[in-house]
Amino acid sequence: MVASGLAITTTRLRAQPKPPQNSELVKAFVIAGHFDANIPKVKEMLTQDPKLAVAAWDWGAGDWETALGGAGHIGAREMAHFLLENGARIDTFCAAMLGRRDLLAAILATSPAAAKVPGPHGFTLLYHAAISGQVPVAELLQPHLATQAPHYNQALLAAVGHGHIEMTSWLLKNGVTDLSQKDFQGKTPLTLATEKGHREIAELLSKF
Repeated sequence: MVASGLAITTTRLRAQPKPPQNSELVKAFVIAGHFDANIPKVKEMLTQDPKLAVAAWDWGAGDWETALGGAGHIGAREMAHFLLENGARIDTFCAAMLGRRDLLAAILATSPAAAKVPGPHGFTLLYHAAISGQVPVAELLQPHLATQAPHYNQALLAAVGHGHIEMTSWLLKNGVTDLSQKDFQGKTPLTLATEKGHREIAELLSKF
């Protein structure tokens, strides 16, 4: 019955092809979804096409990103909540950024490998957890990241950039091996801390 039903559904899809979403509109929506300030624009675009909430754009080589994915790695919490309220599908990365330890724990219990799967642009799950600033979320990932120093080194950039001193301290004590990793602007953790005026974090980094 299942196979028969699948065959019927496949036949119907082939018989009634639907045009794809406008690719440039999808790209514009994903870009807009990165920042809280764009909520009015995103709201207007969703009015025109509600399915944009789940649309994804390939930046190249399979680097797929949704608007929610953009909000996740930027740390745009208001945008993330708005998108979730309007049909976006929450994933591990968004859950980590929002500090949803309960949801993340449930996902990892079913799929432990999810802890190591990179998100949009190669940003790790620990990176998103570092954005949240909630150490318990990072601790949840720790058992799954043994000998995964690159995850900690990358996450340090997020913790420092968002001014989370407790998360920065935890990362330095639990897995960071290199302070030379740079963000997309070529800035190291110490440079970020200094430029953003995070003095305590800068002092912490200088002692590592």
